[in-house]
Parts: sequence; structure tokens; C-alpha cells
Amino acid sequence: MTQQNDAVEPEAVEASRPKQKPAAKFGPYPAGSGLIEVSVWRNTHHSQDGERTVFSVSFHRSYKDDQGNWAKTKTLFAADIPPLLVGLNRAYEYILSRRRHGS
Repeated sequence: MTQQNDAVEPEAVEASRPKQKPAAKFGPYPAGSGLIEVSVWRNTHHSQDGERTVFSVSFHRSYKDDQGNWAKTKTLFAADIPPLLVGLNRAYEYILSRRRHGS
């Protein structure tokens, strides 16, 4: 008897999910080698104690590649750090304000 493989490729699962949008975006901030953008993501976690909202933060640096096309990376140069810190600070303030308001 042959066993059927019902595994789904990760790409197929990702493509079938609706794309989540960030709760907030900060930037783009001009940086030494491109533009820095910080995003705040809202997620709801379910547990025995009920639902709770948690936030996560992501960032990227946009830059133009050798062909002049925009690309993204998480690699930073020293000059990129100050604008990243501005974005992270704004993201943190956003999260704190949502926690105070219970959203």
C-alpha cells in the first residue's frame, strides 16, 4: 500500500494566507546608505487565560542596487543606526500608548 503525502509546501501556505498589514509604520528616515523603516505588528494570542494582544517590531533598510532598483536588507552601517533609533523610539511610544488604552 502506498502512502499519500499530504504535506503542503510552506510557500503554498504563505500564499493562501491573507497578508497581514502592520499596525503602524515609522519612516522612511533618510540614512547614510538608504532609507530606514520601522513597522509595528499587532498579534492576538489565545490561551487558557483568554486573549491578549502582543506587539512585535521589524525594520529594514531600503537601498538602490547596482541596477538602480530598490532592494531591502536588515544589514546596517554605522550611519544607519541613529535613524533606526528614532524609528524604534516612535514604535515603542506607539506600543506603550496602545497598552495604556487597552488596544
